[in-house]
Amino acid sequence: MSTDLITEHLDLWTSAVTYNNGKGRGNNGEPELTGINKLRELILELAVR
Repeated sequence: MSTDLITEHLDLWTSAVTYNNGKGRGNNGEPELTGINKLRELILELAVR
């Protein structure tokens, strides 16, 4: 089940970070919490279903 996938790997989801290279608009070279963003998307998708 999808909820088991979330709860079993919560540490991976919350620790996934992407670093921007500082090029382009809006990028300050700051880390982006990609795991949290993907987790939010997954939760929203599951809620809609």
